[in-house]
Amino acid sequence: RHALYPLLRLIKASLDLHTLALLRYNEERHELRVREAASDSDDLAEGPLQAGSGVVGAVLKRSEKMSLANLK
Repeated sequence: RHALYPLLRLIKASLDLHTLALLRYNEERHELRVREAASDSDDLAEGPLQAGSGVVGAVLKRSEKMSLANLK
């Protein structure tokens, strides 16, 4: 585990989140990888994730914070 894990766990608990992930963007490959995550699930995709697709792609394109509450 990375040194950021305790901080991510604290933020996750404080905001009552299911998952909190810190993603790293590779500009050359246009992809994301999970750098660190705190989650109630053991089944997280660590990547690579294509930066232009799905929910993550929408967040990147908008370049602003978004609420992803109630996703299923």
